[in-house]
Amino acid sequence: MREWTSADVWVLKILIGTGSENPSDLGDIVMRGDAMEHAVLEEREFTTAAGNLVAAGLVEFGDDGYWLTEAGRELTNRRRDIERRLVRLGEPRGTPLELAPGEFTRAVDGYLGRFAS
Repeated sequence: MREWTSADVWVLKILIGTGSENPSDLGDIVMRGDAMEHAVLEEREFTTAAGNLVAAGLVEFGDDGYWLTEAGRELTNRRRDIERRLVRLGEPRGTPLELAPGEFTRAVDGYLGRFAS
């Protein structure tokens, strides 16, 4: 049996876009993830979590980024209960999202490059 992971919760918490008109791009996601957890998401963590969250109807995505659905916004309303609320949805059924080759690495490099001297 598959279970929701801390990466699923992490990705759900850092998505702030509310629709295709104001999505979170990968650079924003990497930055917010680091700000929240003091760690940079790994590509596999992100693609697996995003796939689970899309399959659950909590997240959508398009060419410009990722955003919470109405159900995703409702679930994240109370930040402390997110993991328990995910468990109530049942087993995650998503498959990892496929990103363009190098897309995630470019987002991480762009973010980390802000700190280079």
